[in-house]
Amino acid sequence: MCLLLLRIPVNGQVNLEMCKISLHYDKGDNFGVGYPEGSLQEVIKQLHLRLASIEVWFSQVFQKRMDGSVNFTRGWEDYVNGFGSMNGEFWLGLENIHKIISSGSFEMRVDMEDFDGVKKYAVYSSFAVGPGIGYSLTIAKPPTGDAGDGMEPTGTKFTTFDKDQDSYSTNCAVEFGGGGGWFGACHYGNPNGIYHGGRQTSYADGVNWQPFRGYHYSLKTMEMKIRKTTA
Repeated sequence: MCLLLLRIPVNGQVNLEMCKISLHYDKGDNFGVGYPEGSLQEVIKQLHLRLASIEVWFSQVFQKRMDGSVNFTRGWEDYVNGFGSMNGEFWLGLENIHKIISSGSFEMRVDMEDFDGVKKYAVYSSFAVGPGIGYSLTIAKPPTGDAGDGMEPTGTKFTTFDKDQDSYSTNCAVEFGGGGGWFGACHYGNPNGIYHGGRQTSYADGVNWQPFRGYHYSLKTMEMKIRKTTA
C-alpha cells in the first residue's frame, strides 16, 4: 500500500511526497493537482478517484533514516532536544515529541525499506511518550501492518550511551551501535543504530528491525511518525 504524506508549511506549499503528486496554491487561493487550477472540492474529488486505495496520513515525522548522513551516536541532551535536518535525517527530540503527544491521543507508524526495494510498515494504534527524565513509552500492541513488532513494551524508558535506563545488565545503547532508543533487554528494533547500508557482519547494531530483515541487515530507510486520533 502506498503511503500519502501531507504536510502544509507556512509558505503554503503542500507536498504529497510518497506518491509524487504535487498539490499547490495558485494566486487565486485555489488548489491544483495535475492541472493548473481547480476548486478544492474538485481536488478532493480527484484525490478520492485516483487514490482510493491509499491510506492518507496527516502526520508529524519524528525520526528519519535515509542515507547515513547524520550521526545518531549521540548523548542524552541531543536526544532530548533533537538533531539533524527535516530535509534529511533527523530526530525531533524527546521533549518535542512529548509536548506534541500531550495535546491528545496519537497512533504511531513505522515505515521501512530494504536495499532490494521491499517496503514494510507497522502501525501502533496508541502511542505516548511520558515526561523526562525517563520519557517512558506507552504503546498498544500488537501492531497492524506487515513489518512485525520491533518496539519494546509500555513502561520502557529511553536510554542513551551516557544515560542507562534499560533493563539489561549493561547499557544497550553502548552494546548496540551507540544510538538512543527505548531499550528493554535490549531490542527487536534499532531505528537509531549505525547506518551500515545493507548486510552487516556485526550483530544488532545497525538500523535493524528484527521481524523484517533480522539483526544482520541495516535497512535503507526508516521513518517514524505520529498521527492524532482524538482531541
